[in-house]
Amino acid sequence: MNEYDPGNPDILKYLNLIRQRAGVPVYGNGTTDISVPLTQDSMRMAIRHERQVELAFEEVRYFDLRRWKIAPQTMGADVYGMNMFADGDAFYQKTLEQRRRFLQRDYLWPIPNGEILKDQYLVQNPGW
Repeated sequence: MNEYDPGNPDILKYLNLIRQRAGVPVYGNGTTDISVPLTQDSMRMAIRHERQVELAFEEVRYFDLRRWKIAPQTMGADVYGMNMFADGDAFYQKTLEQRRRFLQRDYLWPIPNGEILKDQYLVQNPGW
């Protein structure tokens, strides 16, 4: 609804229903309310955040990132941690744990070569 009709008041209504069910402050103009997102982009971010919190342990985040085409920003960043083998204050030093990358080609998985050999008109996905 936010993408099709950004100014529709039902967007805020449905977003607030989720927040009310959870017992957290709703978006509105009251003293205890959270300020209403004014632009389409800020409303999109609010919707994505609510979805992330609401469905935190239901294994949908991976597919949301791919559908929204924001995987390079979220899944392509390096992972840092603490140095668990260090003593004293050295433990608190930021340590690179894993280098990650997410390329445009990663939105589509490669087609197995055996399947491509079965059909002369079948072509490999771009980048693979």
